[in-house]
Amino acid sequence: MCTTALGRIPKPRAPNPGRSESEVCNFSLAELRVVHDRLKSVHGLPLSTCQVELSLLRQLPVSSGLVNGCRELGITVLAFSPLAMGRLSGQYDRLIGLSGMAQQRRKVVLALCLLALVFRGLAPEDFVGSAPPQALKSREGRGKQGLVVRESFQNPLAGPDGKIDQKKVDAALATGLDIAKNVLFALFDIFKEPPQEATGKDAPGLLALGNGGVLGALKGCEVQSVLDASAKDAAALCASKDGGLAVFFLTHFGDFNSWEVAQQLRTAIREGRTGSARVVLVGIGSVDSGKLFAEQLELPLDALEIYADPSGACHQALGFSTGALPQYKESLNPYFRVFLMLLGVGSPGTIRTVLGGYFGNTALALEETSWVDEALKQGAQKGRFPTSVPRRLPWEEKPADGGPEWVELASAGSEVWNNRGFGETGLRPFELATVRLQNMMGGIIANWDSLKPADDELLVQQGGAIIFDGEEVSYFFRDKGILTYAPVTTALQSLPKK
Repeated sequence: MCTTALGRIPKPRAPNPGRSESEVCNFSLAELRVVHDRLKSVHGLPLSTCQVELSLLRQLPVSSGLVNGCRELGITVLAFSPLAMGRLSGQYDRLIGLSGMAQQRRKVVLALCLLALVFRGLAPEDFVGSAPPQALKSREGRGKQGLVVRESFQNPLAGPDGKIDQKKVDAALATGLDIAKNVLFALFDIFKEPPQEATGKDAPGLLALGNGGVLGALKGCEVQSVLDASAKDAAALCASKDGGLAVFFLTHFGDFNSWEVAQQLRTAIREGRTGSARVVLVGIGSVDSGKLFAEQLELPLDALEIYADPSGACHQALGFSTGALPQYKESLNPYFRVFLMLLGVGSPGTIRTVLGGYFGNTALALEETSWVDEALKQGAQKGRFPTSVPRRLPWEEKPADGGPEWVELASAGSEVWNNRGFGETGLRPFELATVRLQNMMGGIIANWDSLKPADDELLVQQGGAIIFDGEEVSYFFRDKGILTYAPVTTALQSLPKK
């Protein structure tokens, strides 16, 4: 149905006394002239805009002469989409430079555009070149909001004048090549163990902090208790003159590393492997995120101190890894950097560790794997998928007792893998992978908006672990990347034996 801002045509309602112009949509040129003349002669109301349906496939408004007719009558033509507005304004007609650039580099135009999109996100702005600034300003408050939704983006390869900037194109291509190189090198190292470094008093990360050490670096960094939201200086938190202290600086509360470290510590505390030492977790995120994190994993807050570091100040002060390609953090989307880390870029050993969850490792000691059984049961009890698994594998015979086909993980836990030919100790195939699936599906993804940090840049910030013997640091570990966090069992063995 063809309408104007005043009502239906050809029976327009009386104009609004407060309006000085009118707008229409979907008219032919002949109809438009009738409406224009009638509004002007009868009501003294000039026609301001005409909205048309225009696309690369539908050029009828142009071929029928409607667009040119509007221009002759002084009527502004509006299209339904930003792309169509760009075509009308001529903004998207300047393809010669981009085509030449692509030909010079032996690439297609689409490749250049994809490179631009990879390292620069889109943001709503005034549509570039859709109309002169004064025209855009004059349209404000004239009722056109009901006719069109305006959205657009600034070409990341363009300069202030709207033309393609050669330097930006070169930078985009260089960035793309550097990313490709890093991904290729990471894939070559899939099966290599992460690089090892000293973790004692000669740990490179500890030496890098200088004479002030850990406490000097943390001075002035404020954290908040998840228990009561009280603020505390991180240096004071780690100051322990007597006894042992284990401080695990987690990644953000919605990260795999944080969940697995907390699950291992929960079991270690229950088994008495932490002794009388204080155990502290400092995670990136808000107090509310930390509370949800603790609730999801049912962490013992009477034996485990949990603090929130909203800005990741502690992690940055201690020099922990800032993730993949930090040199491009101003241009690369943080989520894309997380994706690169999953491929092993800036996260050595990640793919190897992921595969290890599927293939298992029967050589691991009981104290290194007992947490998996507890995590499976707790996750299933909280309703995190999967809560049950098939009782038998496809090649196994059907049980003679005629029992249920599925086994509930909430009660069985790791016993599901017993007597299946996978071994009775260590990690069996898919055992750890099932825990990670529970954490991901029912924990992290289901609560992502509540767990993730406010600043997306902190999605790639890594953590570490520090063990104190009194005021002395006996263990210092920097996480290598996703799933290559501090070995909890090894770290706890560094606690003073008292």
